[in-house]
Amino acid sequence: MNVVELTGRISQDIKLFTTNGGTSVATLNIAVKPDFVKKGDEPKPEFIPVTVWSSLADVCAENLCKGYLVGITGRLQRRTYDTAEGEHRYVTEVIADKVEFLSKPKEAEAAPAEAKKSKSKKAS
Repeated sequence: MNVVELTGRISQDIKLFTTNGGTSVATLNIAVKPDFVKKGDEPKPEFIPVTVWSSLADVCAENLCKGYLVGITGRLQRRTYDTAEGEHRYVTEVIADKVEFLSKPKEAEAAPAEAKKSKSKKAS
């Protein structure tokens, strides 16, 4: 079974792309606090890459921005790709099936919607 459930804050603005086939893809990173911390240590969040597809990607890009607390349900995926320089890269990410909007950041409550939207780009 491959099921991932995470709760964390979006750590950078969402990037929205459109594939050559016209499908929307949003990428975001969420900062997840650790459950356990050694005594005397400062808790360091894990930054988890998340990919959201189709209409859910559009909804996320239109309504979320850095600082929002979200709940993510999805699956873990590992993939490889080659960079333009010919380097082989590995990526482990969460493919989101569900994104729950849990709370707004204090700055976002006053921010206009245009500031939250990312520019669309073509994905290869």
